[in-house]
Amino acid sequence: MFYKVIVVVIKVFIFICYRVEITGRENIPDGAAVVCGNHTAQHDPVFKIHAFGFRHRLYPLSKVENRTKKIIGPLLKRLDVVFVDRGKSDLAAIKKSMRILKDGGKLLIYPEGTRVKEGRTAEAKRGAIMLAVRGGVPIVPVFVTSGGKRPFSRVKLVIGAPYKIETEGRPSGDFMDAKASELMETILRLGASPCAK
Repeated sequence: MFYKVIVVVIKVFIFICYRVEITGRENIPDGAAVVCGNHTAQHDPVFKIHAFGFRHRLYPLSKVENRTKKIIGPLLKRLDVVFVDRGKSDLAAIKKSMRILKDGGKLLIYPEGTRVKEGRTAEAKRGAIMLAVRGGVPIVPVFVTSGGKRPFSRVKLVIGAPYKIETEGRPSGDFMDAKASELMETILRLGASPCAK
């Protein structure tokens, strides 16, 4: 119920403050998935939660530092966000993420692990690939234009076709790194598509 209230608040906020165009909602699969997008603004998750709506609840991953922030910390806890201690092998975060996928939920992950200014790129991390492979679930690429940084601007959100990563046996580190790079290329291609113009 709390999540539904937050979605309503987000939708009202976006209706008042932005002009949002969403393409590709038909690509959202039922059931578990790892939703991966670019991250150029602090409130990018707001647009993705708006796009996925009530039917497809998102469980965002967030840096552990946000847990202790005065206002946002308690809110994120109520939303059942997965807090991640970046730069470490956070077993607690991995276990919680796998539990969400097993229960049919959708994780929201930013493969680059941090905000990256538009036009720049950072090396994609293995986390999203690892979770998708272990969970046997599809990846859903999403691109959001950076208009979200400016109130009353136009924001375009493109949801790409879901896809699964096929492996034989335990994938190597090189394999995971290559698939992480391919994932970011897929996301950025959505940004270059006519739907994002």
